[in-house]
Amino acid sequence: PAMHADVLARLDFQVELNNALADDQFRVDYQPIVRLDTGELYGAEALLRWHHGTRGPVPPEEFIPVAEEIGLINDIGLWVLREAVGELAGLRRLRPDLAISVNVSPREVMDRRFVAGVTGALAAANLPGDALTVELTETALTGDPALVLRHLVALKVVRLEHDAGVREQKELAVAPVAAADPEPAAIHATCPSVRRSF
Repeated sequence: PAMHADVLARLDFQVELNNALADDQFRVDYQPIVRLDTGELYGAEALLRWHHGTRGPVPPEEFIPVAEEIGLINDIGLWVLREAVGELAGLRRLRPDLAISVNVSPREVMDRRFVAGVTGALAAANLPGDALTVELTETALTGDPALVLRHLVALKVVRLEHDAGVREQKELAVAPVAAADPEPAAIHATCPSVRRSF
């Protein structure tokens, strides 16, 4: 009976998570990013939050793995991306140098819609690619590294970095970018050594 109750509770949670996006229960909070040397605001990191109608706030560590498991993370991630770059577009009218950082799961970056989703969100917000940093978990490089690299190359990522801490970054790989393309790098990608919540 206890196992049966657990299964039912998990199924209920999955249904509620499926409905959360349509029911406008998600929101994006923004954590400021400042330059260590000057303290000047450089940008922000987009953080996904779920405020359930009856459960209240649901921690990301509880619902993100479930969203990945049931295949909902791609839709949620695209929504976060659109919200974040849309918000940034408004802020850049006052501060044109601001940038936004968005966490991306391994499932998202390997999804066939990933490249179009990122470029489409940037285009809709009329933002250049260097306004966006895509943060990947290290596991994104272990699933299908060739596919991940293809997607990053398609986005003109010129530097993939491993975040070894607040003060140090070690270059992990360099994605080849078409030399004939005069445009600057579209998007930077970093792999935090410890994944932060969306």
